[in-house]
Amino acid sequence: MGLSLDELVKLKGVTVAFEFNAIGECTAYRTNIHLDPEMCATIADYCGLVTRTFGTLADAFTGISEQNWIPVRGWTYSGGDFTVVIGGSGYRGVFAETDEANLEELVNALRE
Repeated sequence: MGLSLDELVKLKGVTVAFEFNAIGECTAYRTNIHLDPEMCATIADYCGLVTRTFGTLADAFTGISEQNWIPVRGWTYSGGDFTVVIGGSGYRGVFAETDEANLEELVNALRE
């Protein structure tokens, strides 16, 4: 398994490290900013939805391309001032300040 949540949240630029289940429920999180449990639940819900959507698209693309794109192992989104990296099993991730974080380091840290 990759780094623990306690280790992930200490990486440069990371504001939240979290885990969620297949239906998007937050199962654990660590943060170094003020973030209430309801916001963490929303983060997990959104990331769960994106992960499930990628799974559906990957399954469809595998079928039409005859190349294997499943299972989803991770994804990254960057917009505004923040970047989200989901990795490992697809159910662990971090939110990070884009200008502060090292994307390669985050992807590697979440790799299982």
